Amino acid sequence: MSSALTIFIAYALGTLSLVCDFFDPYSGIFGALFKFVVLFITGTSLINVYARKDTLANTSEHNYYSYLESHGIMKEQTGRAASLAVYKSMLGLVRLCSALNVACSIGLNGMLTLMLVIYPTDISLSPANFPGNKVVGIFLLIVGPATSIASAIYFWKAASQLSQVA
Repeated sequence: MSSALTIFIAYALGTLSLVCDFFDPYSGIFGALFKFVVLFITGTSLINVYARKDTLANTSEHNYYSYLESHGIMKEQTGRAASLAVYKSMLGLVRLCSALNVACSIGLNGMLTLMLVIYPTDISLSPANFPGNKVVGIFLLIVGPATSIASAIYFWKAASQLSQVA
């Protein structure tokens, strides 16, 4: 499976998990906001990885790094080494965000569920309030972290595929 397809599946699962948290009365908007931030950081990291991958792969005579060297900015070898270091650190950030997404998704959902069990009122942390909210909430409480874990696995797999290219 190509890394682009893997990333697409990971984003689809991450977005589904975000939607589940948004409508879940146990985690509500807090879980959705956290997942949005983590998906945003992961996305910007992957954009940086793809931009650097193409630049690093260009070994023609007139590439980006030779242009920098010809203008006296830095030597081609130094530019490539710096770009490769950023490339690898962005892949590490994707992996870190994957682990953080799973850990905090499970922790946040667990903490908010415990809070609603201890204080059993009709409090809903979700902006959507529909009949049977608590029953649907239990279903969403299971589906949200499950899709979050699946998304993290696919992001990790994409980072592994992209690290083999470098």
